[in-house]
Amino acid sequence: MRSPRQWMATNTGLKVVAIILATVSWFFVQGITSDKRTIENVPIEVRPRAGQVILQQSAATASVVIRGTVEDLRQVQRTDLQLALDLTDQKETGRRQFALKPGDVRHPPRVQVVDVVPAVIGVQLDEVLERNVPVKPVLTGELPPGWVIERTNFVPAQVRVRGPRSVVVGLTEMETLPIDLTGRRISFRERVQLALPDPSVSLVKHSVVEADLRAAAALPPAPLAPAVQPPLRAPPA
Repeated sequence: MRSPRQWMATNTGLKVVAIILATVSWFFVQGITSDKRTIENVPIEVRPRAGQVILQQSAATASVVIRGTVEDLRQVQRTDLQLALDLTDQKETGRRQFALKPGDVRHPPRVQVVDVVPAVIGVQLDEVLERNVPVKPVLTGELPPGWVIERTNFVPAQVRVRGPRSVVVGLTEMETLPIDLTGRRISFRERVQLALPDPSVSLVKHSVVEADLRAAAALPPAPLAPAVQPPLRAPPA
């Protein structure tokens, strides 16, 4: 039996053919597995740290470039890709720039993610804040002539709101939806919805309050006292 050294020294033509076939096979495999496809409008999921909220992000979707065989690329749908930006380790708030990398994309194992566009996204983070604010009635319509609202109570009188610190610190009251006073002559109770001032703000517990309003006849104005005329003095003689 010939040693490997002896085999290497002979059959030169056969070895050249083997090398050529291997090279051609490599280029062929590379060709069928190196097709690319861009899938657009893949949603970007931003995961903030607990106790933080996203105020704005510069892009809601991204284009993801994947590579694989023609058949594998054809079968991949947008729903097969999940692009998640994990910010759970970010302590700072405010507006910052973050990179979107191929590693942020979950994808079918038969394809490879090679690029994400945009490569950078701007995200504005804020701290979550809760506080109590008083309820304020919003009254519409008119009472009958001579009647006024004498008392307005709410249960609860205050509600707890939750939202971004930059928004919640500016809330001094929580208005109700309009309460119609048209034709009211007596006291009445009514459950009324609260009107959220900003979509980023939510109510921790109560979204409806009970309004207790009392209508009463206005007191007639007090009569004016007659004007006191100064005494007349006789002219000197």
